[in-house]
Amino acid sequence: MPAKMPGWIFGIVILLLVLCILISGLVYYRAGSQVILGEMTSELNSVVQLKADQVVQWREERLNDVNVQSSSPIFVYTVQSFIQNPNDQAVKRRLEEHLQLLSQHYDYRAVYLVDQDANLVFASNGDQSVSTIYLQLAQQALQSNETVMGRFFREADSEAIFIDMAAPINLGEISENYAIIFRSDPREYLFSGIEKALTVSETIATALLRGEGDADRLVFGRALVMEGDT
Repeated sequence: MPAKMPGWIFGIVILLLVLCILISGLVYYRAGSQVILGEMTSELNSVVQLKADQVVQWREERLNDVNVQSSSPIFVYTVQSFIQNPNDQAVKRRLEEHLQLLSQHYDYRAVYLVDQDANLVFASNGDQSVSTIYLQLAQQALQSNETVMGRFFREADSEAIFIDMAAPINLGEISENYAIIFRSDPREYLFSGIEKALTVSETIATALLRGEGDADRLVFGRALVMEGDT
């Protein structure tokens, strides 16, 4: 008759079997987690890249708007006429109407005309207050002779967030320098585009916050919006 296995040996065998099962399960779980994590990371990177590309495209479109208008023959001629005939009411009215049409057609919050001394000449919304934000941007555009984009900012009397684009106006033989400024409300296009991705996953928001350049500025701007809503 075979000898009976001692109970403690049987217990060790059972324990070893349980450990083998646990280790196998842990290895399988870790391997599966790495695969899932890799797939999620790849998907998130794709979304982040897509949104970053949208930000770059939005920026280029805004700069292109102000750049095209600053060199538009009709607009340039209107500004030249005003400089040569500053007291001509018909010329003034034509220039004001032109700025209003630009603001409405391109859906900008406002369009400003600024002279070389950083004085506000006309505003499409009738605003006559002087803001150092867009005046400094106008000076930068005039000094560099290039189209420039400012930073996100809040208006002093509201919670609204805006961003300005400025470009020098090529007035030909006229020695005076003028700049045109487009003021955009990023909530209408820029923030709404990124909002959907951010509400899907906080990981996307984190990834964007770790980005560089325009994507980083975008998230900063959206954070200001969220702060204003609280």
